[in-house]
Amino acid sequence: MFSSLQYLGGMYRIGKCHPTATTCSANIRDISRIPIRLKILTGSYILQIKRAVFNNTNPDQTCMLCGKSDETLSHFLLVCTELENIRMTLTREIIEVCSVLFAKYELNTKFDLLTILINPYYYCSQWNSKNLISDIDQLLEPLCRCLCYKLHAKRYQLLDIQTRTIRKLAK
Repeated sequence: MFSSLQYLGGMYRIGKCHPTATTCSANIRDISRIPIRLKILTGSYILQIKRAVFNNTNPDQTCMLCGKSDETLSHFLLVCTELENIRMTLTREIIEVCSVLFAKYELNTKFDLLTILINPYYYCSQWNSKNLISDIDQLLEPLCRCLCYKLHAKRYQLLDIQTRTIRKLAK
């Protein structure tokens, strides 16, 4: 499997839609958040570190928001200080839901928060439980989708503000 697909996990079957690409509701807001989730899941979400790899001019890999480290997926989803106010409450809620689900289904495994945020179905391949998948559909996936979308929106808002400021200073 390609390294960019490392978080896809065992839930993907050829000819079937991955659960991350579906939604339990017909809410247009939830549906519009799916492409961002899929880009993050498949490794096609463009961060500075990827831009640096694909660009011949070698742009800086450092996060343009906080400037503290390379802008990797883990930095974007878990560490960037400029996105902390959005991340805090949703991450706490995701951890609580994960703890409840892992206890309910007696899943005795350590879970990686980054993996849960990217693909909450990742651990389902080990326990083929329709009830677990249904609970993730209802409780966990909407939170992860919301977090990814809000982080994405805030990132682009902040990057747009920085770009406008630079353009004004250049005039």
